Amino acid sequence: MVKYFSFIFLMLSLPLCAQEHIKSFNVFAQVYKDGTAVITEYITVNVEHEQIKRGIYRDIPRKYTNKRFLEAELGIEPLSLKRNGLPEHFFTESPDRYTLRVNFGDDNFIPKGEHTYEFEYFVKNAVVFEADSDEFYWNVTGNYWRFAVLSSRLDLVLPEEAQINKDLISLYSGPKGNKICDSCEIQFTNRFAASFINNRVLNPKEGFTVAVPFQKGVITRPPTEDILKDFIMNPTPVILCLVVLILGSAYLALGWFLFGIDPKKGTIIPLYEPPADISPAKALYLYRRGKISDAALSQTILISLASKGILEIKHKKHSLQDVKVFGKQLFPKEFYLTKNFHPEIILSEEEKSYFSALPAGQLALSNTYYEYFKKAAGCAKSQLKNFFKNDYFKNNSLWALPYKLACAAAVFYMAIDLFPVQHIIPALAITFFLLLAVFNKSLQSLVIFLMLLIYFRTIAANALPETAVLFIICFLMRGADYIFDKLIAKYTPKGRSLMDQIEGLKLYIKVGEKDRVKLATPESAADVFCNILPYAIALGLSNDWVKSFDVMFKNNQVSTKRISTRGFSSFINSKSFSAKTFYSALNSFNSSARQSSSPKSSGGGRGGGGGGGGSGGRGGSGGGRGGGGGGGR
Repeated sequence: MVKYFSFIFLMLSLPLCAQEHIKSFNVFAQVYKDGTAVITEYITVNVEHEQIKRGIYRDIPRKYTNKRFLEAELGIEPLSLKRNGLPEHFFTESPDRYTLRVNFGDDNFIPKGEHTYEFEYFVKNAVVFEADSDEFYWNVTGNYWRFAVLSSRLDLVLPEEAQINKDLISLYSGPKGNKICDSCEIQFTNRFAASFINNRVLNPKEGFTVAVPFQKGVITRPPTEDILKDFIMNPTPVILCLVVLILGSAYLALGWFLFGIDPKKGTIIPLYEPPADISPAKALYLYRRGKISDAALSQTILISLASKGILEIKHKKHSLQDVKVFGKQLFPKEFYLTKNFHPEIILSEEEKSYFSALPAGQLALSNTYYEYFKKAAGCAKSQLKNFFKNDYFKNNSLWALPYKLACAAAVFYMAIDLFPVQHIIPALAITFFLLLAVFNKSLQSLVIFLMLLIYFRTIAANALPETAVLFIICFLMRGADYIFDKLIAKYTPKGRSLMDQIEGLKLYIKVGEKDRVKLATPESAADVFCNILPYAIALGLSNDWVKSFDVMFKNNQVSTKRISTRGFSSFINSKSFSAKTFYSALNSFNSSARQSSSPKSSGGGRGGGGGGGGSGGRGGSGGGRGGGGGGGR
């Protein structure tokens, strides 16, 4: 019976034995006084012609990023390769700028069974220089093997003058980031040599890392100029982006100092009427130095046309229009525009262009008619540009072009560096639309960016920190550009003089309540209210303007009938008219105007190991120099 069960157990064990795996991964590291090392890896693999046919490949990190985010070349140089004691062909390639891939073997298949590779390579920068000690911090196996590693160990020999600090040794074993190694043991040969043994099986994407500190002064530290040169020649992408951000911000500040400081303001006094020949749209354009959205322009011009009586604004009533959720209307009012052309009414050139671009008949103020409103706003902007040219302000926005190009180059460099080479095309596409979304404030680009991120979710999952860093870097760069964009446009003396008048009108809108109470008749009060309202909207003071008439509305000192005939009949609630109800209707109208100006939306460290006691605070499994991984070929 015992023999019978033994036979069954043996038969069930055969498939496990037949699986491809790394039977042992033993490393010998000889560290020299100049900080270099020669690493010899003895890798015994079981070959079943599943993944391993011609041999294996070994991925070794080329670079190491320290705690200060400075990047240094490890200086990896393959020396020799043997299989089963005989010289073996190998060749190298670079999947990305971080990795050296050494392919073991040629195009010929190797026999099934166990094979032992002896791979020797040179490392230029093998030692980590800390404040209180130097350290050999090494990822023995790497965390990216596709096979299980049944056993692993490191035999380390330091220079004879070295004294290993036994109390601060750290061992890490397991998945990347793991900080324990319950099954690890240490065997000391003498004060400068020891063996570090991992007794647990490492599953695919698990590794074994060793951190061995020893006293300073034994290893000759590279000169500072060599370290600086290495950093300049090989900057980390994050550091490079931050350098671009800092130097670029200084460059933008210089541009503002040279070209963006406005002439000194004149004395600002309240102005009871708008400046001569300056329409609300012109006031908006000058006030914002040409940087206006289609929505802001449409709000201003439509209210101006309504106030002149050639555009009637109505809203469609429905039973749910007063339903509110958390104080907000669940179903906003639906506004409709009807053209009532009167040839005797004088319009500014941009108002004529806007009015002419709207179709005849009733037009809903919604994104269903987005193309009409976009065309109308475009025509009006052309007229405004022709009027102002460079006589009133200078944009100076070209000064920011080198900064934007440098930011784009740095971010693309970061994307190329961070993502694996096989994912470089989607990574570049993701980065391109992220830049468009952030710098161009493009909602469509943001949607495409998010869709690409979801579609290529494998990339995002494997590079989540990198994707987050891309977001942060882009928004910081955009923040500097946004501030510069707000400040760089400079008024000319002529423009500053006109702005003084607009500032005077703005002052009247904000603080002229007492003067408005003195208006002679309700009709004249209504005319003043309607005449200035488009300017208040242009200057962002519609709330102040409407509220300043609150007392007069309550005391019937303003003719609501006159306001109705001026194109605002839908804004008048005859049962409970007040500044609040008018402003609420105006807000709903402005919201609809913004909606009409937007198109419809469519659907839509590179290696590691686990740890034993010691210093703590490290990256755990996956940290250290060396590392990488490999697979079959």
